[in-house]
Amino acid sequence: MLLGEKIIGLRKSKGISQELLAENSRISPRTIQRIEKGESTPRPYTIKIIADALQVPVEQLNPVEDSVTYRLIRGEYVKTKHKKVESVAYFRAN
Repeated sequence: MLLGEKIIGLRKSKGISQELLAENSRISPRTIQRIEKGESTPRPYTIKIIADALQVPVEQLNPVEDSVTYRLIRGEYVKTKHKKVESVAYFRAN
């Protein structure tokens, strides 16, 4: 299942509109729409914000088909693909 499909499924199962998800995550509604349609690939930090707004672990939004994982290593989420570090996103927990 792709990231956008996962977000749609979780959002609908919780009875949350795109507008409310946008408001709760402080991401524009248009960006939420683009992510859900697969027109935009969000950065790891954006995925984390959406996961927090949906109250699910970030790993639950990990798209299986992309073979990409996000691991928490020493307080940093690291995007990995084929066991090689691809990029690192820094953010602080609230």
